[in-house]
Amino acid sequence: MDVDAKAPKETQFFDAEYCPSISFLLPDSVIEKILCLITLLPTERWLGMMYASRYFHSQLVSEFLSRSPIILRSKPKLSASHAERGEELELEFTSVEATRTLKHLHQYSSLSSVHSLIFVISGASVEQEEQVENITNFFALSLPGCDGIEEIYVSVESPDDGAYLDVMKAIVLSSAVIQSGCRKLSFDSYHVGNHIGFGPLPSNTLLTATRLESLAIGSSLLEEYLFQRWIEGVLQNAPALASLSLQIPGVAKASNMKGLSPGPPPWRLSFRAPLLQHLSLEGFDVAVLAVIISCHPDIKSLELNRIGWTESTLDPHLRLPSLMLISGQANDVDHLLRAVEMPTIGMDIDLRLGDSWDFEEGPMIFDAMSHLALMHTLASSFLPIRSLGIVFPSLECFTEPFFPTDPQTARPETCLEVETIYIELQRVKECDVLSLLVSIS
Repeated sequence: MDVDAKAPKETQFFDAEYCPSISFLLPDSVIEKILCLITLLPTERWLGMMYASRYFHSQLVSEFLSRSPIILRSKPKLSASHAERGEELELEFTSVEATRTLKHLHQYSSLSSVHSLIFVISGASVEQEEQVENITNFFALSLPGCDGIEEIYVSVESPDDGAYLDVMKAIVLSSAVIQSGCRKLSFDSYHVGNHIGFGPLPSNTLLTATRLESLAIGSSLLEEYLFQRWIEGVLQNAPALASLSLQIPGVAKASNMKGLSPGPPPWRLSFRAPLLQHLSLEGFDVAVLAVIISCHPDIKSLELNRIGWTESTLDPHLRLPSLMLISGQANDVDHLLRAVEMPTIGMDIDLRLGDSWDFEEGPMIFDAMSHLALMHTLASSFLPIRSLGIVFPSLECFTEPFFPTDPQTARPETCLEVETIYIELQRVKECDVLSLLVSIS
């Protein structure tokens, strides 16, 4: 059998130099028997044979990956007309062992059918660092089979030993993922460590994201100056970007981000994405929102949560003439409607509940005063509202009484010009359902 003279380099990607063909040396029947014998061995014993022959590699890699910790899902692939056209695959990596198989994925026969990759980085800090390195190395190589990968999701969990992910490693990882040419990237991480102040960005993190259409980042990294500079560079070089979501977690803000490096002047996030249609911001100062709106007046969908409103900083001439949907907490929606000129055509408003400020997951909060203030704003502004969606929790989650006790009391919502109102009861106790329905009606 034509095994290369040098021992196979199992940690490297497929290389024809040390993975020759054996088809002209052995009869097909012998090759098939060898394959059957190999499959009886533990999978960790397969690698020597997989990298001894190109044929063995092609025959074994799919089975090797199916026996690995990778989670594989398949779903129908839809065409533009929503007709089914074959299958597309989703691969999920949730452990060190799973990411170690990445170096074999490049020869996976169905790689061209992989539509999305999900990476859940977990475990102790040492394990997380190895996972980051494995993922970065995978995307560092130019792999033709990766062209079909459209969506990549990266989630960094809190490490078991409390030593959080390094900011620079997070930047290098995100850069490598974007350089893969994916159209959609989602990255979330609620804690980071080893913060770097105002140093330079590595050259391998300065990139052009020509195919990137959707970027969603939910992380305390967004309060780090170095990460802010990196994300600005990405946005300035993403001409196809249509959707942007930047969210600083509530826990991070509530804890005042202990351990973060001293911040620079407030972030203004100046960039221009000519195709931007959807914007979602959480935990930012209103100045960031104002700059983005001024550069992107054609935004059609806007989602806001926990914006730091300082109306004196807003340009009175801000306009959103194409806006079709506003979603978020009542306080944010109310401030936006009073600060920015809205379109004259009908809009949809979708109100969301606020979060409790507990560090542990707590109940949703219904800010009664903010909802009443918004109703007054809508009633007095005569804005054409196509639909209004309101979510009600259990009565104990109301900050103050919202429903009138006197039926003769004038209510602002009676003056609203709304075509449709949608009511949703969310996490409501059974004992509160009847009372809420009576009050709402």
